[in-house]
Amino acid sequence: MSENRITLHVVMTGEHSRSTRRSTRLPSERILHAIARDKEVDPTELAPLFDAIDPEFLDELIRSARSPPAAAVSVSFEYEGYCVIISGDDTLQLFSLGDESADVTTSSIVPSSRGTSD
Repeated sequence: MSENRITLHVVMTGEHSRSTRRSTRLPSERILHAIARDKEVDPTELAPLFDAIDPEFLDELIRSARSPPAAAVSVSFEYEGYCVIISGDDTLQLFSLGDESADVTTSSIVPSSRGTSD
């Protein structure tokens, strides 16, 4: 079994800002759908997200980051050939690990402002 590396950053800010543009999907669902869309496959064709990170833990961590006292939370991990970075402000970033020509400027950024279609 290969070792998974998960990076978690939490900074307590003491401030809380509310956004009315939050996605209605759980963070774990957003990750699955964004990667499936990028790979042009059905989300059910992907490996279980649990192979990389516990989806319930991830969803709860991101949900709790939205509650006072606010915390700046960012979680990064590798899944399905991507480096996935998701933050408490609903920002989801995907960086392809297999494309040596790709860099930060060509990565796919999927903000929650896209609505519920992601």
